[in-house]
Amino acid sequence: MMPAGLGRLLLVVTPLAGLSACGAPEPRAIRYGQDVCAYCRMTITDPRFAAYLVTTKGRTYVFDDIGGLAAFVIEGRLPASAVHSIWVNRFLEPESLLDASAARYVRSEALTSPMGTGVAAAPTADEAETLRAQLGADPGAAVLRWTDIVAAADSLTERRRGAVGRETPP
Repeated sequence: MMPAGLGRLLLVVTPLAGLSACGAPEPRAIRYGQDVCAYCRMTITDPRFAAYLVTTKGRTYVFDDIGGLAAFVIEGRLPASAVHSIWVNRFLEPESLLDASAARYVRSEALTSPMGTGVAAAPTADEAETLRAQLGADPGAAVLRWTDIVAAADSLTERRRGAVGRETPP
């Protein structure tokens, strides 16, 4: 027989022990050609524009376009308290994950992203500026921060809706 109070102690200590063994939630790998975007439901095929949102419970939402991720965030599809971290693939090395808030972004009509938002990620402002310069033909191309991408999410997704003729995401 268990002494009184020991059962309550085990209910508290056992989950805490599991947390220390698990570590922080991390994004899972995207299965390109199989996984679908959490925002638009299209199959994710181009790793250069992929993005991830990881919840505090460890669930990973995957996206085919950084603009779709930003729209998902501003639409409040998850409460902010449920978001652990947000990640984006590095455009020039898609196997490299970047913390979305630390990355720099190029937004350009010359970038053909899956949802048509024209947003690509770089680890530094210098790399983003180099990419913007390489795109050359778009005088409106800009180097931005994550806060700029989120602020522009409405216009980014409006551009996409206009391109594909839909009023709302599926």
